[in-house]
Amino acid sequence: MAVTPATGVRIPATKRAKLESDRRRQKTRVNIGEAFEKWKILREYLEIITKYVWKKVGLLMLSKQRCPCVSPVVGRFLG
Repeated sequence: MAVTPATGVRIPATKRAKLESDRRRQKTRVNIGEAFEKWKILREYLEIITKYVWKKVGLLMLSKQRCPCVSPVVGRFLG
């Protein structure tokens, strides 16, 4: 066990190693604060759009109508 110079309290080596690791990691962190909030809003918006699009694709596939962009003979995309 090591003794901390500031308090004179003994700290186990494993805890001391973790504290040192945390200190090193803290020096490399970047605070993205406001950008993260914007990203969360964008992610939710895109998720809603994606769900809407897949719902429409599923309905189109389940319906008996054929998409005009698909050849009924070959089944290939004509676009």
